[in-house]
Amino acid sequence: NQKTPLTIVAQLILGSQIERTAGWFRIMLIYLTSGIGGNLISSVFVPYEATCGAGGPVYGLLGVVLVEFLQSYQVVIKPGIELIKLLSVIFLSLFIGTLPYLDNFANIGGMIFGVLSAYLFLPYITFGKFDYGRKVVQIIVAFLLIVFLFIVGFVAFYIVQGTDWCKNCYYLNCIPYSKNMCHKHLIDL
Repeated sequence: NQKTPLTIVAQLILGSQIERTAGWFRIMLIYLTSGIGGNLISSVFVPYEATCGAGGPVYGLLGVVLVEFLQSYQVVIKPGIELIKLLSVIFLSLFIGTLPYLDNFANIGGMIFGVLSAYLFLPYITFGKFDYGRKVVQIIVAFLLIVFLFIVGFVAFYIVQGTDWCKNCYYLNCIPYSKNMCHKHLIDL
């Protein structure tokens, strides 16, 4: 797999940085939730393609970095510039995922589950009573959304499967930049 070295580097850089601040157990929970959730989303949208890999968990770690930034932007020097850099990395990574043979559905699902898991599992710095209350509400909402998405994902896997209900959703996974570029994906675009 051509993406393996990039995945390993991303896991080392993101994973080790986050693990130092949050601990191995929290990162394990986030990594597993992102991986299972990302692959569940992928299996709903592309049910007849067997895919595997660490794309979902790596994008989950990107989601964690985004949440850490959003939770502590008050102490970040030049938060606007840092947010633009982070969003650029996320959008560039998702754009690369539109190339064939990469499972962008797992990436997007992993990012969603990673963001929600980060709100649920990461420790937070609070800035007063209002901020503390807001973060407690975020934890409760994140937990409920994770449970809801897993239930909807499993139900959709067994009932809906595929992108027939959303014709343009497939473009999230493979954009035909040239003729027959997405032919491997068994779809005529």
